[in-house]
Amino acid sequence: MLIGILLSVSGLLRLIFIMAGVILLIRLVTYLVLPHVVGAASQRLKNQMDAMRRAQESPDRKEGEVTITRRNDSAPADRGEYTDYTEVKD
Repeated sequence: MLIGILLSVSGLLRLIFIMAGVILLIRLVTYLVLPHVVGAASQRLKNQMDAMRRAQESPDRKEGEVTITRRNDSAPADRGEYTDYTEVKD
């Protein structure tokens, strides 16, 4: 009976050490990798924001110039024939 208790205690200690090792390994990897991932994402976002700001600061036309574009609201002929809704009774 004493051997069974010692074996279960040693198994429990081994499980605790393994879990502690896995947790420490995860923390170490997070500590080393996470700053690089966040820094790369931050740099990419900064580059996108700079590109957007440059595009807004240097427009293609002079200040005060107005351009009006019209959309063709008429339906094209190849869209088909318009049919009213008709109710079908059973």
